[in-house]
Amino acid sequence: KIINFKVKIFQEYGLTECSIVSTNREIDISKTFNNIGSAIYNTICYVLDTDLSVLPTGAIGELYIGGVGLARGYLNRPELTAEKFISNPFQTEEERLEGRNSRLYKTGDLVRWLPDGNLEYIGRNDFQVKIRGYRIELEEIENTLVKHGDISKAVVIAKEEKKSNIKKLIAYLIPKEFTPSITEVREFLADKLPEYMVPSALVYIEKLPLTINGKLDRAALPDPEFRGSKVYIGPRNELERKVCQIWAEVLGLEEEKVGIEDDFFSPKDSMNFIST
Repeated sequence: KIINFKVKIFQEYGLTECSIVSTNREIDISKTFNNIGSAIYNTICYVLDTDLSVLPTGAIGELYIGGVGLARGYLNRPELTAEKFISNPFQTEEERLEGRNSRLYKTGDLVRWLPDGNLEYIGRNDFQVKIRGYRIELEEIENTLVKHGDISKAVVIAKEEKKSNIKKLIAYLIPKEFTPSITEVREFLADKLPEYMVPSALVYIEKLPLTINGKLDRAALPDPEFRGSKVYIGPRNELERKVCQIWAEVLGLEEEKVGIEDDFFSPKDSMNFIST
């Protein structure tokens, strides 16, 4: 005998610091899962900007969570606790008298309110960086890279050059059976992304380094060797020498390595693309 059951499926969102579950909603498995629902009982969610101002519906900001489910903090890590668990500037007088909702947890997740009162998950603000004045989502570059038919996995990080203190985008790639040329991958990205989102270095690796918990260990990714990508052509007169000297000083480079045809606004000219 066959018995048909009607099963409801709920999607739950939350973090360990907030007793695992903070929001939920009933879902339709045929639709997107980015909608993480609304706050559960005894939990309150705020979508705030960098000044801790409340954002309107549709505006992307960081999710802060308050309520009875918050942890006390991180064991033996007072600095991290102070950074992530902050005083709630929106606590009402009634809540203060009752000793409720006094703190918020800074999740690091980017979300926005939908018109129906649910939250849409956008991504992590840890992976949002600012390069040459542009805000960049690293995941967007990674997602574009894996659309290339010969790349199986991709990780993009922003790394600061020690001499110049200038941030550069570095992409680490794991190829499939065939390894495409660096030029081919760069042209593929240039067709789909604006120039400032094209990584300054592309590095082929055999596998991604993982932590003991099985998560990506970004700190263990190898450092690429940064070198000029063009044949060096030195200054031919006093004016060109002074211009090269200025660029060398601004970028923290050795003066004799700055040539008259170098384009330091272009990723492909500021570094070579290499593989390991």
